[in-house]
Order: sequence, then C-alpha cells, then structure tokens
Amino acid sequence: MTQTTSKRLEQSMRRIMEIAASDAAKDNEIERRRNKALGDAVARLIENADEAARVQLFTKLEAVAKAADRKLIAAHPLRPVVADAPARGAEKVAGKTE
Repeated sequence: MTQTTSKRLEQSMRRIMEIAASDAAKDNEIERRRNKALGDAVARLIENADEAARVQLFTKLEAVAKAADRKLIAAHPLRPVVADAPARGAEKVAGKTE
C-alpha cells in the first residue's frame, strides 16, 4: 500500500467515523424527544383522569417499574392512596417484592 493510498484510507475511515457519530447524535436526540413527548402525554393523562382511571394507571406503572422508580412514582402528588393495595398485589405477581 502506498503512502497516498494509506492516507486516503485514513481520511475515509475518519469520515465514516464522523458520519456514524453524527447519526448516533441524531438518533439520541430523536429518542430524547420521543421520551419527553411520552412523559408529557402521561402527565396530561394523569391530570385529566378520574380517580378510578388514576388508580389503574398508577397500579400498572408501578407494576412494571424498577424499585427506585416505583418509589418515585408512588410519591406523585396525583397518585391516589387507594393505589397502594393493588400496587402491592401487582408487585407479587411481577415478582418484585422488597
């Protein structure tokens, strides 16, 4: 391989790495925006739901959440207190007893 060929190969590889990094940054931004949109929609859903719907929603959210996240969800100001009993039952079903 000549020095010129080696230099061109190096430049091409550098450019490929730049494109890959740019694509990854774009993908990360799309995922961040998607997650924010979902979070905003869930917040509006909670705010507009009646108590029975909030009990169901919080029960389901807590059933699939990790322990630390479950504690944060349980501290939400719009979470009905009656969501405690169903959430504990869901934890047992999901195998998430603490």
